[in-house]
Amino acid sequence: MKQYVLEGKATVLTKGRAVGEAIAAGNVRIINNTEELRLFKDGEILVADTTTPDWEPVLKRASGIITMRGGRTCHAAIVARELGVPA
Repeated sequence: MKQYVLEGKATVLTKGRAVGEAIAAGNVRIINNTEELRLFKDGEILVADTTTPDWEPVLKRASGIITMRGGRTCHAAIVARELGVPA
């Protein structure tokens, strides 16, 4: 069993519910619309209101996924679990 430990302390910027127990690190890319998906770079943490199946190529390149809507059964959560990406 893997154990993840967050080292150091910082100001909490936001709170939410995690899909898994992994920790992601990387630059954040906020995506407000589908046109901005082309700006996404490998290894970034994707932040978006929600995702759709069309976003899968980008989700595969993310080091983490954060959505503003949805829960454990939303599209982003299911794809994150399948890909092993923290969400």
